[in-house]
Amino acid sequence: MTLMLWSKMPSKWISEGKLREYFSSGREVSDDIAALKVFIALCLLAKQVNRSDGRSCNDVIEAKATYDQLTEMCSLSRSLVSRGLKKLRSIGIVSATGVRSKTYTIGNSAYSGWCKLPKRAIVRNEERIPSMSAFHNRYAHERNALKCFLYIISSRNNSQTYIDLSRGAIAKGTGVALDEIDGAIGFLRSISLISKVEDKGYLVRSTHREQAERLHRYWVVGSSSLNYKTYSVESGDAEFVRHAELYASINDQH
Repeated sequence: MTLMLWSKMPSKWISEGKLREYFSSGREVSDDIAALKVFIALCLLAKQVNRSDGRSCNDVIEAKATYDQLTEMCSLSRSLVSRGLKKLRSIGIVSATGVRSKTYTIGNSAYSGWCKLPKRAIVRNEERIPSMSAFHNRYAHERNALKCFLYIISSRNNSQTYIDLSRGAIAKGTGVALDEIDGAIGFLRSISLISKVEDKGYLVRSTHREQAERLHRYWVVGSSSLNYKTYSVESGDAEFVRHAELYASINDQH
């Protein structure tokens, strides 16, 4: 058994601007929400595997999933799952092989731009993400919230449990308007994907005290466990796993 505190999430597409460019249309809100939900679910289900072709060796991140799994995890209809997957494939974030139980490859390489997605903190019984059921899957603030969550996750480093971001950086990275960021963050807090936010004033270089220069410190759910490596019980690290899990659990409650 492997205790997964977090999952590897390919994030190069976010730094390349695809989150802002392809998920900001006023006409495709439901499809965008479905695509982002499905992306998160696939990352939580995924494993790193080696795909060698005899000439080169390449590690990729893959997930095996059925429509039934994705509808359950994401709280989406089969139609929305289909539309979400179609969008992810169309912009090159995910590719798929197989017929009934498909294998989805996320990104192009397991080493080319990735971040840590909290797993133990948001998944229940290996098949449910309770926070996903709070979405109506049709409102702009829900899409904004998912975009902000993914951007915050992709921006944090591995030396701290929090990330400091200005409103301007979030707006530039996500395409969410400055005056809509507070609503998106508030929604994330209400569904427990963001655990804590601290107002840090304005950027040091700020002279005009503009909205874009407002600085906040963010903690995502399960942030205290994101600095741990993932250990296998079979490999002899059971004692460390138990202590790490206990420590993370205590800190997540405070």
